[in-house]
Order: sequence, then C-alpha cells, then structure tokens
Amino acid sequence: VGLNRVRASPFSTFRGILELRFSSPLALIEEASRVVGDLDPAGMTPGEAERLLVELATAAKVLASGVTILAQRASDSTGWRKRGHRDVGSWVASELGWSVTDGRRVVEASHRLNESPDTWAAMVTGSLSPLAAAEVLAAKAAAEQSRRRAAEALRPTEDPAPVDPEPPPLP
Repeated sequence: VGLNRVRASPFSTFRGILELRFSSPLALIEEASRVVGDLDPAGMTPGEAERLLVELATAAKVLASGVTILAQRASDSTGWRKRGHRDVGSWVASELGWSVTDGRRVVEASHRLNESPDTWAAMVTGSLSPLAAAEVLAAKAAAEQSRRRAAEALRPTEDPAPVDPEPPPLP
C-alpha cells in the first residue's frame, strides 16, 4: 500500500527499518534510500501519507541529531578545513544542506549538549530537531549567564569602610 516493492503498510515499514540494528550508517542510508525510492504517494490514503510523513520527519530529526552529537568531536579534525570551509559550522551546513547560520548554531549546540542530558535525550528520540535543540540550549545558556550576572550584582564588591563609633577628639 503506497510502496511499490514493499508489501507492508508504509507506517509499519519505516518504523521497522528504524528498529533494526544496522552494521553501519551506510547500511541504514541504503535501506532508507530504497524505502524512500519506493514511495508511491498516489497509492496511499491521505492518512497513510500523513503518518509516514511524520515518521520520516522524526527519522530526519534523529539522523540530523547524530550530526549534532558528532560535530563537537569532528571540529577537532582538520578535514573540514581541507575541504575549503572557513569553520566547522559552514562544513556542517554544507553536509546537511542548511544555511551556514544554522550549521553554526548546530555546532554551538554540540558544545552545550553535555550540560543538558534532557535535551540530548529529546534529540535522539526525534522529539526535538537539532535547530530546536540549539534554541533550547542557547536559551539555557543565556538564562545561566543572567543568573550569574544577577548573583554577581548582589555580591558586595568591596568591604565598606569601617565606621568609627566615636568622633575623633578635638584639638
């Protein structure tokens, strides 16, 4: 239904692919490419197309999250520079087909992921896209910076000058 060569429903087919363990990302890419290539939207009900679209969008978020998770470590390599990129963010953007601004936001997010296990968990389940995670992590960092500034402003900067309880004697 909706897939030329795959006989299961589109909803269960892609879920099954994601639940399988692949020996490498390349095997996952090959299988996902086969399934996407076999899509026949005209042979689906609108509800089936909608459900499969949601599942594919979730899969895309999960896979892009993998890029985000790896970006921090990959930034230590020189491969992106050898490929002619000015920074890791532009390389990530090029790989994902995103804007350089979004690529840089994803790289910034990758450096903050260790501070936010809940954001990491939302990314790897597809509940949060890398760009949404970048927004969340930037907001958390800004809130923490504001909290530190407020705490610093409340701290006395110097000890006040001691006040003499008695005035000095007159000459």
